[in-house]
Amino acid sequence: MATFHGQTVDMHEDFEDALDGSWTETDNDNNIDPSAAAAAYAGSAGMLLNLNGDEAGGEDAFLGYTTGANRTLMSYGFWVYVATSASDYLFDAVAHARDQTSMGVFTTKVYLQRTGGVYKIRIRGTGFADITVSSGTWYWVTVLSVTDDTSTLNVYGTDTVLVDSVNETGGSGTTNDAITLGIDTPTDQDLDFYFDDLVADWTDATFPLLGWETGAAAANIRPRIMYLNRKRRTT
Repeated sequence: MATFHGQTVDMHEDFEDALDGSWTETDNDNNIDPSAAAAAYAGSAGMLLNLNGDEAGGEDAFLGYTTGANRTLMSYGFWVYVATSASDYLFDAVAHARDQTSMGVFTTKVYLQRTGGVYKIRIRGTGFADITVSSGTWYWVTVLSVTDDTSTLNVYGTDTVLVDSVNETGGSGTTNDAITLGIDTPTDQDLDFYFDDLVADWTDATFPLLGWETGAAAANIRPRIMYLNRKRRTT
């Protein structure tokens, strides 16, 4: 267990130093720098991901962390810097998968997307739900990932104000037993994305996990309360 801004979490990766043995890295073309000074939101380093892909069709580039068991509920959060681009892009930022070496099996994914000049942070479960954001700025992204039920995405600005909150049904038949950070099939765009302070909680699935010091997050816990109330009524 770890403490992150007063919140008890099961995993916190600050990317300040070399990754420990709990992590695996899939990165055939050196798209990832897991401890880059340029990518820091807090401290001296963060994770840098570049979208260039030299191999035909692109290639996987992500970090994977296994939680150790199947989890019906898991919450996670991270800082992300949304890159400015002259053309559209789409890639997976965080996903939960049965196997950390595969991005294709998941309960929830978070996408970063530019389409028609509009930048979005998206949650994918059985469908999609979007939050419009601006490029060239940092956001705190946090998700309550619920297998076969309602999952929730919250996005906050650096001023700690909630930009928006959306819901999506978690992918059917999958489990929250690994967390990955990165992309499958990068494209040949010379764009750098930055990530910092990835945290996850599967013991209590506290939601929302927040990226700053706070005494309580009661104003935004309703999605988890609603889920737990539904479970009580059906058991």
